[in-house]
Amino acid sequence: MDVDEKERKQEQVKMHRSAIDCIDSAIANGFYLEAIFQEYAAMEGRLEVICGILGMPCNKEAGKKGIFVPISNRRKCIEGFFNNCPKLFERSKLSASFFSKDGPLDNWIAQRNDLIHSLLKDEVQYSNRMKNAHKLALDGRQFTSRLYNEAKRLNRLSKGHPEQLAIECGKCSIRDCEKGVLKRMGEKTK
Repeated sequence: MDVDEKERKQEQVKMHRSAIDCIDSAIANGFYLEAIFQEYAAMEGRLEVICGILGMPCNKEAGKKGIFVPISNRRKCIEGFFNNCPKLFERSKLSASFFSKDGPLDNWIAQRNDLIHSLLKDEVQYSNRMKNAHKLALDGRQFTSRLYNEAKRLNRLSKGHPEQLAIECGKCSIRDCEKGVLKRMGEKTK
């Protein structure tokens, strides 16, 4: 690793630590929307990293090509990989249900979207939404930590034991994921 790459990595670590500090501070001071906003960004980034480590097409490279991959698509890709390669996730602290449709992560994303898109639309429900925002922020903080930890675990595994990331899993979820992502983006698949 050259000096520029090392410095970039150090700045990236500082940025992520700062984001976590901002989330914690926002929750402690009652700025739940701020926390939720930062959590969503952090989760989206960690899902992107996990997809990259696993060699999925919905990783960071998609963004560099100008392809927008929604967080829900990344969640689905990881869910498929999790279900088709259970051996890879034996030591994970996350279960397959965490990534499943209507699982904890999917529900958090849906609740976050409901909150953001309906916040100022009904004055009667406003105070209830803000009360729910506190729990959403606390759950988001927990999920953010879990996704950071999973990304670190998979990254260490990819560097120390890359052969374990190439486990034969039977049905190939990576190609299925690629077809699904490309299909949703209107591109042709093989």
